[in-house]
Amino acid sequence: MWDYAAVGIEDIVKVQQQVDTQTEYQRKIGYALAKDIDTNLAALVSGFSQTQGTLGTLFTDDHVRRGVQYLDDADAPEDGRVLIMAPAEKNDKLALDRWSNALYRGGTAGQQVSRGQIGSEIYGLTPFVTTNTKAQAGGQSDNTVMHKEAVALVVQREPKFHMFYDIDLFAWKLASEVIFGSAEMRDAFGVWVKGQR
Repeated sequence: MWDYAAVGIEDIVKVQQQVDTQTEYQRKIGYALAKDIDTNLAALVSGFSQTQGTLGTLFTDDHVRRGVQYLDDADAPEDGRVLIMAPAEKNDKLALDRWSNALYRGGTAGQQVSRGQIGSEIYGLTPFVTTNTKAQAGGQSDNTVMHKEAVALVVQREPKFHMFYDIDLFAWKLASEVIFGSAEMRDAFGVWVKGQR
């Protein structure tokens, strides 16, 4: 897949700027490309044949533990397992002691709750929260319990930045492009955990 992001900065903007507009746009272009790659990977989750939960409903502790069992059944290595979830799921899990209370998770009592964290690991999974989980429809979220070998990302060309001056528009044009591909590699190493957004 070839992807790019671009913007034009007129000369008058560069002359009158108080903030380095070019640097800000370069940062935003990089973020846009990274999010596109992340979105492409997130779309693979709904292709996993093993599922837990119901779309539009918060997933439960049981769903996560069953997902871990699926990985155990597939002999997925312990190292490299993750739980990727939407912010609504994190909010729900913060109310559960076994997800946020240091008495269950280790560390200083109340530390995770006061910081709004669910800790660095639960059930052998490293948790990640993102707004970029795919949604089948409004209020739904494609979360996942998976091992990193479940999917693959190949970047053929790292993001490459281009800049040139357009004399017809009296503007600097900034663009960045990336060439990449992704695919599901080991179906048994991934579990689609349906949930709420």
